[in-house]
Amino acid sequence: MRRVLRALKLEVSKTYFWTYSTIVLSWLEKECKDLKTFVANRISIIQTLTVAEQWNHVPSKQNPADLISRGMDPVKLQLCELWWSPSFLLQPVLTKCRDSSIETNYLYIRELKSNSSDLLSRGFKAESVLHNEGLWNGPSFLQSDELPETVCECSDPDEDYLPELKSKDNIVLTLNYKKTFFDYIVNRSNRILTIVRILSFLFRFVSNCKIPESKRKGPLISEELSEAEHNLIKQCQFEASLQN
Repeated sequence: MRRVLRALKLEVSKTYFWTYSTIVLSWLEKECKDLKTFVANRISIIQTLTVAEQWNHVPSKQNPADLISRGMDPVKLQLCELWWSPSFLLQPVLTKCRDSSIETNYLYIRELKSNSSDLLSRGFKAESVLHNEGLWNGPSFLQSDELPETVCECSDPDEDYLPELKSKDNIVLTLNYKKTFFDYIVNRSNRILTIVRILSFLFRFVSNCKIPESKRKGPLISEELSEAEHNLIKQCQFEASLQN
């Protein structure tokens, strides 16, 4: 939001935020200590930068941010009234939408820390709370003096587990390397100076064929030897990289 305000370069007296998730709105009204770590850390940042009164609800069908994710054609987007002028922004009264049924929603409850005093307020029947042995006596595996060898055996991973795994791609690289004329020249001698001189004469021959009017004759000059040595080192490095 700070970046948006800086980009607008306008004097803004109040800022508001919208989300289509009523569960998130309910989390924002909770204290972070009542939430599990992952959600609590993110809610804490939001609560530090904003206050709950700034947050409002927008139904998914009225959310312009969803238009592109739904695959709308760019031409239709240019003519879309929802994109250019969302109706909920024109309302004098903001939509708070605090749904009481959220308190019994599984996605909301599972991010709350276990607290027996909150169970009744979340819609659990008193009878089920009183007879919940795991709640009053603790889980059975904690009552044992020895930890079980296998805590959980799962044949099929949880559906919420797989999307969080990084995919592993197997890449197979195959190189077909054939000896070149350069290899033949290098293998002619074990003296680098001899190889450099041979390459120098070869490069001179190629140059004289390309530019007959400026043929080079006579003994090799330092520039020709330097060019041949540079190309020799370059080719050796290339072949070494293929082997590695």
